[in-house]
Amino acid sequence: MSDLLEEVPYFRGDPDPEWNLTEMAAELRPDLEHPVEIRLSGTCPNCSHDVTFDHPLLVRPDVLQRRPSLGDAELAALGELARRFGLSRHSGEEDVEVLCGCEEKHAGAPEGVWGCGASWYTYVTWEAPA
Repeated sequence: MSDLLEEVPYFRGDPDPEWNLTEMAAELRPDLEHPVEIRLSGTCPNCSHDVTFDHPLLVRPDVLQRRPSLGDAELAALGELARRFGLSRHSGEEDVEVLCGCEEKHAGAPEGVWGCGASWYTYVTWEAPA
């Protein structure tokens, strides 16, 4: 186990409000015209590891929490369904709770759980090109 992981055990408690200032890159998937999810990428403000987090737009996030990432074909199919049934969100805003899902095992983490346990919010806005 590296020194960094030993220094950053699994987080339990109230998140630091400063973590909400963490910048994340946002990608609407499968595309801007028929987004199904927001993929956020950046660095965890607690453990400093790389984090990728997928936030669903068509269902409540807690329904799909800790789900495997969708593949390109699955995203395209969901995007087509959203378009067909008028569920596309051509513009929008989301206050997204990001959970650290780094690929590191932190000391004290529950069995089978990856990441350091930190969570923070990031605000995402978008508008499809005209």
